[in-house]
Amino acid sequence: MTGCDQAKSNTQTVSKPVQIARYDSGTSTVDVSAYQVRVRWWYHRFFSSKCSKCHTAARPLNAPYRSKEDWAEIIARMASKEGASMTEEEAKSIEKFLIYDAKKRKSGE
Repeated sequence: MTGCDQAKSNTQTVSKPVQIARYDSGTSTVDVSAYQVRVRWWYHRFFSSKCSKCHTAARPLNAPYRSKEDWAEIIARMASKEGASMTEEEAKSIEKFLIYDAKKRKSGE
């Protein structure tokens, strides 16, 4: 079982920390129609296809992280997991999407 397969099966585990389970139960999609074109592309091309391979797409969308530093650290950790199969370009695009989304949707800017 690869790191992603193990992580995916853990999303169904009751013993998962309550904090992470809370993020998994929120929204798993975002209406990006009002986002800049390149941000919509990052969402559809990279985030939607890569981030749900190892965990629910809801987890990063509902996590409280907002800063570039937070997302850079998290994306680097996720990209290094066995089975993640994420290029540097994909990782950077996902990071940029999550930072933009946090500013627009979570912070209301």
